[in-house]
Amino acid sequence: MNKQVFRLIFLLAIATGTAYFIYNRYRVAPEIVFSEIKANALDGSKIDFIADGQSNTIVLFFATWCIDCRRELPVLQSHSALLNKLNTKVYLISDEDLNTLTPFSTRLEAPFQLLKLEGSFKESGIYTLPTAFLYCKDGSIHLNKTGAIDWTEGYLRSFEQACK
Repeated sequence: MNKQVFRLIFLLAIATGTAYFIYNRYRVAPEIVFSEIKANALDGSKIDFIADGQSNTIVLFFATWCIDCRRELPVLQSHSALLNKLNTKVYLISDEDLNTLTPFSTRLEAPFQLLKLEGSFKESGIYTLPTAFLYCKDGSIHLNKTGAIDWTEGYLRSFEQACK
């Protein structure tokens, strides 16, 4: 009887440890400092992520093949006028090749800018798509989240208010 209880406790401990590891590795957005993001415009020009004190910024790591990304992006794009009014920049960053990203970029309008990540998602600590980072005007992080966000007008206005 004692051996069975010990085995059960041991198996539960292993299962809990494994679940904790997987959750932390794949469902928690890494801490990425705004100024340390390494990405380029599709024409190859370097983009410097510098807090300008004027604009809040949404950085969305995504892929064109990602189902949640493809659902989330049109909703966010439907708020383009509000994002412009709130002076919020939106960077869509992917590690896909330029042959895939260039046609996709033709569907984007301001304030959206499509960028190519230097390196891979894995090298940047991104294991789940989409992964979003909301940075305030001063470059501080307001939110980092894996998985799709429900981009409502209220959500975007609360982001702007929180960063004042």
